[in-house]
Parts: sequence; structure tokens; C-alpha cells
Amino acid sequence: MKLKNHLDIINSDELLDSSVYFSYMGPIDQYVLRIITDYLNKITRRNTPYGKKLFIILVELLQNISNYSAEKKQLVEEKAAGVGSVILAESKNAITFITGNLIRTKDIVPLTEKCSIINSLDKKMLKEYKKKEMNRPFGANDGAHIGLIQIALSSNKPLKTKIQHIDNNFSYFSITVSLNKKDKLMTV
Repeated sequence: MKLKNHLDIINSDELLDSSVYFSYMGPIDQYVLRIITDYLNKITRRNTPYGKKLFIILVELLQNISNYSAEKKQLVEEKAAGVGSVILAESKNAITFITGNLIRTKDIVPLTEKCSIINSLDKKMLKEYKKKEMNRPFGANDGAHIGLIQIALSSNKPLKTKIQHIDNNFSYFSITVSLNKKDKLMTV
């Protein structure tokens, strides 16, 4: 897939009046995850109330790309890693992550249904839903939505998703997560 297609889905309104701290596009393996999270820890020390939430959200977003992207890159001596993109930006009022990756077009309906369920629940119900999903027998769920539940819990906001159809086999899935800097409920 060409770079242009990846970038077309990014909602530029999310980045207006923002400083981009980092942007990465490529395979997400444990090495890349460690580099990005180390960098996040360095830049958020001044924002300690946000540090833990940002870390949890970033790890969940990156693991979703690594594990569930339909585009894989074989890395030397490692299993194939999912390919995707991540942007971290900060504006006057919010810190925003935008991530994206290819998904199989056949997975759009189940994924959007999961996101709709997650977005319909309040925090208490999300916690109960997460516990119920985690207690399901191994193999009874695909695991991806546990991370999506955690992202919603950590951000205290609905998941903001966007899907761009590419062809009969693939679509591009993007998640935008923003944390309001004025939010006083900064506990995880």
C-alpha cells in the first residue's frame, strides 16, 4: 500500500494547532514498541498526571497494530510484525494519538460492532464488560477488543474510529484518542 493511502485517512482537524511529538509508519515489533514508549516516558515527565494513561493507551494501540494489522512485515529472526502508523501530537487543550493499519474488509462489521458496544457503555459497564471478556475461555474471542476496552477506559472517552475502503480485500482502520489536559479525572 502506498504512503498516500495511509495518510489520506488521518483527520487533519485533529492535528490543527498541534505540535507533533512523533510520527512513525512501519512494522511494530517489541523493539519499536520499546523505543516509542521510552520516548513517550521522556516527553511526558513534565505531564506526570498523563504519563500512566498515555503509556497504557499507547501500548494498547501499538499492540493492536502489531497483532492485528492485515499487513505484515517479516523481521530478521522474529515473527512477522503488523505494519501501521502512529502519531502523537499535543495541542493547548489535549494530547492526541492517531494510529492506523490495514484490516481485512471482511473484518469491518465485527470490528465496528465491537467499537459500537464499547462506545455505548459507561465506565462502570466497561469495567464489567472487560472482566466478562477476560474470563471467556481461551480462543472464544480474538483479544483485540480487550485492548479497545482498555483504551476507552483509560481515555474516559468513546473510541473515535474511521475506516477507508481500499479494495475488495482491504480497508484502512484508524483510531484517534485524545486526552483533555483539563480533565481532573486522571486516574487509571
